[in-house]
Amino acid sequence: MSVSVFTLILMLIMASLLNITTSIFLISKEEKRISALLLSNL
Repeated sequence: MSVSVFTLILMLIMASLLNITTSIFLISKEEKRISALLLSNL
């Protein structure tokens, strides 16, 4: 019982970490695109 609960919590932590890293990567990608647009407008 306790092992399956621990595994479930571990999977949730790993999934949330993956979501955080993915969103950080997407945000940095968008920032690069926005800064490139701003630089091309100058």
